[in-house]
Amino acid sequence: FHPKDKLGHYLYIQVQTEHHVPYVCKMTRRDLSNELHINLRTLYRYIDSMKDSGYLTLHKGKILIKEDHFEKLAGRYNNVIL
Repeated sequence: FHPKDKLGHYLYIQVQTEHHVPYVCKMTRRDLSNELHINLRTLYRYIDSMKDSGYLTLHKGKILIKEDHFEKLAGRYNNVIL
């Protein structure tokens, strides 16, 4: 499991748990990095990479998962078993 996939899988699980799209991640970047055990600078790089790949969007500094983002996340992480 690539460390970048930790973020993608986490966001996918959060959207599934909340049962609503669009999903706005309410955690701060620092809290998210602590939760996922990822260095804060690395987390910023992962967020930028996922944004460029179409897995998420940033709106006023918050991570936003829209319907098309969720479908893309589901395609990648739906069958992952940890």
